Amino acid sequence: QNPYCNGILFTYMLRALSGLGIGYLCACLYEKYSLSLSLSLSLSLSLLVKIIISIAETAIFLYVVKILVIRQTLASTLAYPILFISLFILFLMKRGYFSNFVDRKLFSILGRYGYTAYVMSYVTGIFLMNIVWNNKDIGISAYPMLHLALYIVFTYGIAVLVYHGIEKPIGNILKRTYKNSKKV
Repeated sequence: QNPYCNGILFTYMLRALSGLGIGYLCACLYEKYSLSLSLSLSLSLSLLVKIIISIAETAIFLYVVKILVIRQTLASTLAYPILFISLFILFLMKRGYFSNFVDRKLFSILGRYGYTAYVMSYVTGIFLMNIVWNNKDIGISAYPMLHLALYIVFTYGIAVLVYHGIEKPIGNILKRTYKNSKKV
């Protein structure tokens, strides 16, 4: 199972490079044209345009989730950075119903703990696999949706604890240290 032979490493490197390049290009274009684009859209944003933008946001979001969940072909894997950046720009513009729906406090709170949940997901997955899922006495091995729900709740629970117990206090210490060192 050499990743070089299967092309996995090459695919991910190509995907990362294309994501960086396309992301930089989109950031430059967004910075250059965002004011004129937002003015022209705000003046002529009809209900039909808002519905079309909402359909595009929803379709791209669902396709990006599909790419993440289900193993895809090389073409869809390479299309992922383009689709993700397009979705990101649509969310920044906040012109559709879907982007306005996800612009809520709940999603902001989930996003605050998102990186910590990502970092802790491997640890919680190994823990749950060894303690809960492989334990026949508990009896949840026949319920895969319960596995998923337990994994999400447990991962975010650990993420909240790690965020408030480690990440935030260390961040505050670093901010104070950096603030004090700047005065010198």
